[in-house]
Order: sequence, then structure tokens, then C-alpha cells
Amino acid sequence: MSKSITYEIFWLRCIACLAVVLGHAAYSGVLLFPENNQSSHLLTAFRMATMFATPTFVFISEFLFAKSYQNGLPRGFFKTRLKYLLIPYLIMAVVYALVFSEYLKVSTISIEIFKNIFLGNFVAYFILIIFQFYLLHFLLHKKMLIWNIKKILLISLLVNITYLGIFNFIPAPSNSLIQYFWNRGHWILAPGWIFYFTLGYYSGRYYDQLLSFLSKHKNKTLMTPFVLLFFVLLLRYLELPDVNSSKRIDVLFYTISIIFLIMFLTSKVKFPPRIVMFISNYSFSIFLLHKLIVDTMGRIGNNVYIHVLVIFILGITSSVVTSYLLNKFPFGKYIVGKVQHFKIQRE
Repeated sequence: MSKSITYEIFWLRCIACLAVVLGHAAYSGVLLFPENNQSSHLLTAFRMATMFATPTFVFISEFLFAKSYQNGLPRGFFKTRLKYLLIPYLIMAVVYALVFSEYLKVSTISIEIFKNIFLGNFVAYFILIIFQFYLLHFLLHKKMLIWNIKKILLISLLVNITYLGIFNFIPAPSNSLIQYFWNRGHWILAPGWIFYFTLGYYSGRYYDQLLSFLSKHKNKTLMTPFVLLFFVLLLRYLELPDVNSSKRIDVLFYTISIIFLIMFLTSKVKFPPRIVMFISNYSFSIFLLHKLIVDTMGRIGNNVYIHVLVIFILGITSSVVTSYLLNKFPFGKYIVGKVQHFKIQRE
């Protein structure tokens, strides 16, 4: 592995993965310890700070395509993604429906499976978004090379903001199906993530220039995430909007600032530590599996913070162990995803 493979992405994937699990563990603490009002507020704030995680995976996906496949997608690209992303998505959609269905009836479970697969009604919904961007990359990557970068970034940002703004600030109509789309269904469509796509593309294509830009504006790179997090928390508690997810307009800006901060800081580190590589290699499996533990465990002890910590550790370790064992079998990678085996030759 040479520096042509961006080490910073391993950091980014690791941190985003841990943030996903930590955010869900914090939410578990809020739900299971409702009597502790002060802790609920603190954990909610902490959860908001981890909202950058899922969008970061969308960014990473396009970043890697743009940086690795500068002459177009390789032969067999879609076949490989269908095997190692879509098949695990379909299988886990069924697993989540079986585990979390309130009534063990064929009709009820069938509805939940349908919602999981086609509406992304479980934790792996981001895979549906990534597949949309695979197609966009295939169709547009040559044109994006000749289009004006600033205009494309601005247009995609405005589209993203407008799309999220509709669902952030306009009340849902009374129709139940439209209400579902308003509250959750809109998550899976590309316009809600399009700025991560365009920014990921140009960041991957011109990564050296991006690092130079971040270094030139070092102080802003270091300070902006904290300033934006303050406003995210302030607006959340003012209920502007009353949305508690990563699909908020303010989280869009916060996420980008976190991505740039991580890239800038980790670019100063020669090699990622082995634990960072380990978590990064298992990140897809952790993302797929952790909520099977986090959302099924009851209260652990009487201290909400101990509960969150234990749930976080169990979510990580159980996902890794399950993935490791299943990948010992030829069919395992089609259930929990193929574990990456990137290694670094350290001097």
C-alpha cells in the first residue's frame, strides 16, 4: 500500500463507524432511563454530535470512486457491489424484520421486509443512497470533469438544502403514506445527500489541492466544527427544526466541517494505528449488525452512562465477532459483508 491510497480515509471510516454505534447507544440510554432528565438532555446533545457519521459514509464512497477510478469504473464494478453490498442488504433487511417485528405473523413480517428493502426502514438504508450515487457517478463523472466546479458545488448545495428544508420545516400532509415519506421515506432519495456526492467527487479528484487549502486555512479548519456544533445544539433545543436526525440542514454543514477536520489532522500522521485499521476493515459489518444488540438489550445497571458505555462496547465487539466467524464460511460475506483486509507496510 502506497500513499496513493489515502490513509486518512481509514481514520474517517473508523471514526464514523464508532460514532454511529455511540450515537445509537446514547439514544438507548435516553429511551431506557427516562427518569433521568438531566442525563437525557446531555445524551441527546451527545447524540447530535455524532450525526455526522452516516453522511460521512456517503462522502467516503464517492471520494474513493473519484480518487481510485479516475479513468472510469472498472469492468465488473456493479457485479461486485451487487454481490457484497446489495445481497447483505437484502439478507439483513429480512433479519431486522424478523427481530423487530411486533407481531410474529407472516403478513406483518412481510410488510416489514418490504419496508426494509424498498423504503430503507432499517439501519442499512444508506446502501440504497450509495447505489443511486454509483449510477450518478457512472453517468456523470466525465461531465463533472469539464463542468465548473464552483457552480456544481453551489447548485448541489442549494438542491440539498432546499430538499431537506421542505421536510425540516413544512408540516407533513394528513395522508398516512405521505406522512411516512415526510418523516422517514425521503431519507433514501439522492437529493437529500447530493452535496456529499459532489463534494466527495471533487475532494477525491483533487485531494492534494484540498489538503493544501485546509492547511492554508488551518485555524478555520480547526475551529469551524466546534462553532457549527454549538449552533446545531442550539437550533435543536429551539426545535428549529424539530428533527432529531442527520437529515437536518445544519448537520449538513457540521458534517462537512468534521470530515475536513479529520482529514486535516490525520494527514499529519504517517500511518494509522492498527486499531484504526481494524475498525475500518470491519466497519461495514459493524454498521449492519450493531443495532441488533443495541436495540434489543435492556437496562444495564442503574447508571445511564455505564449503560451507554457497555452497550457501545457490546455493539462493536459482538458485530466484529459475528462477522469474523461468518466470514470463515464461503457464504458469510453475503450475509454480513466482506471484511476488508487492508494492511500497511510500516517502516
